[in-house]
Amino acid sequence: MLALGTPVVDVFYEADYTFLKKHGLLVGCTNHLSDEKVLAIEKELTPILSMPGDNARNVCEAYMASGGSDCAYIGNIAKDLKGEMIRDNLKTHSIADKMNEVLGKTGRIMCIITPDKHRTFAVYLGVGDSEVKFSNLKAPEIFFCTSITFFANGVGESAFEMAKKFKEGGSKIAISLESPNILEKNVDRIDEILLLADYLFLNLDEMKAIGKTKHGVGGLAKMVFLKLGDKGCSVYNEGRLLGQVKAVEVKEVKDTTGAGDFYAGAVLHSLSHGKNLIETAQAGNLMAARVISKIGAGL
Repeated sequence: MLALGTPVVDVFYEADYTFLKKHGLLVGCTNHLSDEKVLAIEKELTPILSMPGDNARNVCEAYMASGGSDCAYIGNIAKDLKGEMIRDNLKTHSIADKMNEVLGKTGRIMCIITPDKHRTFAVYLGVGDSEVKFSNLKAPEIFFCTSITFFANGVGESAFEMAKKFKEGGSKIAISLESPNILEKNVDRIDEILLLADYLFLNLDEMKAIGKTKHGVGGLAKMVFLKLGDKGCSVYNEGRLLGQVKAVEVKEVKDTTGAGDFYAGAVLHSLSHGKNLIETAQAGNLMAARVISKIGAGL
């Protein structure tokens, strides 16, 4: 598997909804901001934890934690401490490092956890939002990317080029729809992504953001995994609902950051090893349960 992302370091904070409203942050969404705006918000909070993040990197970690051995990650970083942290993290998890080093600053994300344990993101992508060189890469068995990356500025063009090239080369394309506010802004481009997708991941809010219902969501890709939070997930194959798979019970939810990513990573590993779709969904639910039992998108 190869995953394209926008390499960032996640910095975790706790704050209430009043704080989010004060800074104009859309609750539960990805808020793209300037470096200066993120710096200003950071000054008002005390960090809890810092660790490499990004949806695609999270998926890679879950894939490897599920027993994978052939996973690579690509994106742009700068020659700075955050870039080094991300490289070290990939090495720790035995994820092949295909990142490009370019001039600028490595991106970062403020992951703000509210008292209900949900999270809101204030994001500065840095060099992550720039064209990614990939001419020397062969088509992988699975290529993963999120809608956020497809809709970004520089890296978005690279995402479409990679997906089209790899699909022609025989790769299965796995896409995760992310952040309802960004989906709503790009709803007229959703079909461009869906035409590429073999495996599709989304939750109820993302489903509504693109104007779909449970009745039609199964036809969006060959295989669709609809995440239902604490109710588990629904699995569709070629437009047909195979069933709803119950969530794994968690004694205490500490932070939902990365739950969907780790679900997807475990699902993709299971699919690549010939598991049936119900077993695959169960593996995804188990991995999601593991990650929400701690703070941070990592095991």
